[in-house]
Amino acid sequence: MKSMIMIRQANAGQYFTAVIGDTIEVLLDENPSTGYLWEVVKLDRNILVSLESSFFYTSDALLGSRGIRRFQFVVKAPGETIISFRLIRPWEKDASAIEQFQVTINAVKS
Repeated sequence: MKSMIMIRQANAGQYFTAVIGDTIEVLLDENPSTGYLWEVVKLDRNILVSLESSFFYTSDALLGSRGIRRFQFVVKAPGETIISFRLIRPWEKDASAIEQFQVTINAVKS
């Protein structure tokens, strides 16, 4: 049976084992009204396939408040990869990065 592996900011630097077919969901705090957005910097696309990136506000948040950026990946092949993200203003490129986040995924056959 395939499962969902949920990764939050508190899991920074950690190591996760996933099975081919599993979904990996990474949840990162974000406030788009500041212009800073999370983006994927590093990922072995032979091991993980990016499914979606979406943003949602917490249930009690007002427009312009902080929310959560959700990235979803599916494991497609065995191997080890780092998923690395950075929080940047896209129009300012690398110089604007104010935060980074990464985890390591070890993908195995079931």
